[in-house]
Amino acid sequence: MVESAAGTSEERESLAIELKMKIEEQAQRIRELESLLVKDSKEELLREMNHSRELRNLIRTANAPIFGTDTQGLVTKWNNKVAELTGWSSEDVMGKSLVDNFIQVLFIKSTFGFFDAAIIALACSCRLLDKHLSLDS
Repeated sequence: MVESAAGTSEERESLAIELKMKIEEQAQRIRELESLLVKDSKEELLREMNHSRELRNLIRTANAPIFGTDTQGLVTKWNNKVAELTGWSSEDVMGKSLVDNFIQVLFIKSTFGFFDAAIIALACSCRLLDKHLSLDS
């Protein structure tokens, strides 16, 4: 029988077989963990996609005007409320420069609204002043 510091050839062979089995078990465990990671990643991606879809729907149907631009000032978001208030559909504005094409007109429309409100307020003030003056006379 041949013996060495590592033991007999039978013991070494047994250890080698045991080591191969442990390596295969670890490799299988790694494959299982990788599979779980892929599954978790897919589920996370689906959750993010659903969340993104919900946010897009919320923005689209919000009862407040919401619009957005990219870094060049081109329209990237235009919800239903902005379309309702301005008369421009998202198809009309998407990809166009907000400042060059729409801000001036939007500003003009809001300015008319401001002046209309100011004229009404002035008319009410004049009526009150007329009543006050007629009472003093």
